[in-house]
Amino acid sequence: MGTENMKICIVSFTKKGYELSCDIAYKLEKSEYEVEVFTKCSRLSDENIKNSTDENFRNSGYISQNISDWTAAQMSEKKALIFIGACGIAVRAVASSVKNKLKDSPVIVIDELGKFVIPILSGHVGGANELAVLLAALMNATPVITTATDINNKFAVDVFAKKCRLAIVNKDGIAGVSSKVLAGEVVTMSVDWEHIPAKHRSLIKAFLDEADMSADAIKTVDFPPAYGADIVVSCEKAKDPKNGSIYLKPTQFVLGIGCRRDTAFENIDRAIRQSLLKLQIDISDIDMIVSIDVKKDEPGIKEFCERNRIDFVTYTADELMAVQGEFSASQFVSEHVGVDNVCERAAVLACSRECNKAGKLVYKKHKYDRVTVAAAKYPD
Repeated sequence: MGTENMKICIVSFTKKGYELSCDIAYKLEKSEYEVEVFTKCSRLSDENIKNSTDENFRNSGYISQNISDWTAAQMSEKKALIFIGACGIAVRAVASSVKNKLKDSPVIVIDELGKFVIPILSGHVGGANELAVLLAALMNATPVITTATDINNKFAVDVFAKKCRLAIVNKDGIAGVSSKVLAGEVVTMSVDWEHIPAKHRSLIKAFLDEADMSADAIKTVDFPPAYGADIVVSCEKAKDPKNGSIYLKPTQFVLGIGCRRDTAFENIDRAIRQSLLKLQIDISDIDMIVSIDVKKDEPGIKEFCERNRIDFVTYTADELMAVQGEFSASQFVSEHVGVDNVCERAAVLACSRECNKAGKLVYKKHKYDRVTVAAAKYPD
């Protein structure tokens, strides 16, 4: 999931910082980002904000609660946070909510003069570094990137995983691989080319072709590796992980979903979690969630995808009806959205589009409370 799908919250602590946050929000919204502006400045109450003559301030909100509690609420929804102020304020605000480097929200700090843009959390996986570079360009500011692989222009295994749609099985392996890269040592990579989906084969080959592998000393070895490897890419579950190795697993499944209008996030979450249990797979195995275009702004689905950093893609009724295969037809669904089945058709269509080859429907339509779910798997 790229930065373009982020929900962004900007929070300030002074009047000058608030004015900068509104300017940043305006520029981000022009780039089609979804942005909310908040302030903790006591001089700016809700009433003052509402009475502002500047229409760009209309969606602003005054934070009356403890800043750490407010931050925790935003991070629980996986929103990107931009603090206008000192790094120390941001560090104290997020401290109790930092849990997992693969799941933490991206956090950025910008000084109130708008001179420096500093990503401080989830730079790679969460996209904070990428967002910081974008913000710096929009503001004519200086991005302050501190991750060692970035500033040394070296291979970063978590960036590789993100770009190639690979789930990181053991996050502890990131440090070991990065330390070898930065020390100039040879890093070995073993890929199960025969069994990973065609989509992922293409992404990995393209990444390796574009990257300067000689400079980064990345050496590809056979699969399975005779003497172990620093990076292993496979659909198989890692067995007895070699100390220091990192295991990357292709996201092989697409979930198709249908629901009644304004179905609550809790219903969506429960239906998907129950489906994953029946499939005996993890949320990290899901590459994307798909549906019909009339659901593109469905709040519950969007919230689930945002919280879990999963792409949400929709198709027209005509596109879905053109999909070949046997599907669970519903007259009710056909009368309301113009296609006899949404979840199964959408899942199969997504696999076909991503791999130029028909995917396999591995989980036919299951009905839950106001929600239907189906799943397809990418072909090898």
